[in-house]
Amino acid sequence: MNLRVLLDSSYLIAALDRRDTLHDDATALGQALTDAGAEAIYLDVVVAETLSALARRHHERRQSRQLIALLDQMQQHIPPDHITWISQEVRRLYGRVLNDVRATSGRRNFNDALIILVAEELGIGAIASFDSDFENVPHLMRLASANRVADWAERHR
Repeated sequence: MNLRVLLDSSYLIAALDRRDTLHDDATALGQALTDAGAEAIYLDVVVAETLSALARRHHERRQSRQLIALLDQMQQHIPPDHITWISQEVRRLYGRVLNDVRATSGRRNFNDALIILVAEELGIGAIASFDSDFENVPHLMRLASANRVADWAERHR
């Protein structure tokens, strides 16, 4: 079985920003995903959220050179043909996304609700994320550690 995993912005930001408190955890998680042979799925909305957060952090730190290098690294690592473009689906899913945000009393934000719906539609059962909003989603296992990746990979082989 093909092991496909969505990569969330909380994971991507930590993996890319060496000053992030979760950078070492993200590095270990990324290695575990590679070792398991997982196929990384990049959603356009997640890439946009990641870029926005990294740009804000680097602007606040006054590290424009580091940001430019990081953007170059991202562009090489995540070229446009490796991105699953779902933005055009927002119109179709809008009502369902709002219903999910409403049902969670706002604990889940718009992007996270959208990601969950898209994962279900695409048949993707795992997400690499440090965001607890993805915990307890029936069809989506949150992978936040190398141990969780190993358990997930073993169950899906």
